[in-house]
Amino acid sequence: MKYKTGPMKIRTKIISLVLLNFLLVLGLFIATLSVIMVHREYDETGQNALAIAKTVAGLPEVIKAFNEPDPSHKIQPIAENIREKTGAKFIVVSNMSLIR
Repeated sequence: MKYKTGPMKIRTKIISLVLLNFLLVLGLFIATLSVIMVHREYDETGQNALAIAKTVAGLPEVIKAFNEPDPSHKIQPIAENIREKTGAKFIVVSNMSLIR
């Protein structure tokens, strides 16, 4: 079977350009949506971490523990409990002198 190879019909050109335009707009839409979703997830994770940090810093047990000779002995179980409940990968507790 032989196919005709000649100039493209105007209808074929228009359909091809419309399809190409549609695919380009769809690609840009998906890329923009992906960037927005990643940015929102990043912000949400940061806000979550900040809330956990403020909560841990305000606990009276943590504040009292830094006045003791071995604060990690009391702080570690508290931090581990909070880490498990919140799903955080880690929690670091330190004082203003950066002693953990």
